[in-house]
Amino acid sequence: MDQQIPGQFSVLVVDDHELVRSGMRLLLESIDRVHTIAEASCGEDALRLTARTSFDLILMDVDLPGMGGLEATLELRARHPETQVIIISALLNPPLVRKFLKAGVSGYLTKGSSGFEMEKAIEAVVGGQSYFSSAVSHSISSSVAPEHQNDPFAILSGREREIVNQILEGERNIEIGASLGISEKTVSTYRKRAFEKLGLKNSTELVRLAVKHGL
Repeated sequence: MDQQIPGQFSVLVVDDHELVRSGMRLLLESIDRVHTIAEASCGEDALRLTARTSFDLILMDVDLPGMGGLEATLELRARHPETQVIIISALLNPPLVRKFLKAGVSGYLTKGSSGFEMEKAIEAVVGGQSYFSSAVSHSISSSVAPEHQNDPFAILSGREREIVNQILEGERNIEIGASLGISEKTVSTYRKRAFEKLGLKNSTELVRLAVKHGL
């Protein structure tokens, strides 16, 4: 696996337990499309590694020594917006899940998830979709839905909401990218993630939702 071919992707595993990292590595090595696997034991190490190497996917623990998983995710997403992040944690605190959603993660699994589900989540996220385990989805629906009856857009990250606002102003992806200083592909990624969070299929549904809630 010295030369990457189309369809393959690289992964960084961030967890402070060597046993957990070893288990994830074994799983990743069984996935044919995984090209490169790197490991970090803390958020600071993850930032140092991503400064030197570009990763397509990061599997991030929440409870890390030093810089926590949330802080590391926020920093990584700011520096590398095209890199996808899946949270894999034993913690399932609803407010914390919401914070990671706003940070722009593409998936969240509990450490009790099966290897099959983890592989399914990885393939989905690398394919541009989102994936949340059933336990996480229940946590989101029970804690987020009531709060967002008046503002469903509050579930979006800052960048996602910024892009949604510009879509509502009639701007195209290429124009949004130019105004924000990011690529058209990155705009498309944010746009797709925002639509998935809001349960929308197209811009027409977005406009209807915005009108309904007075955005």
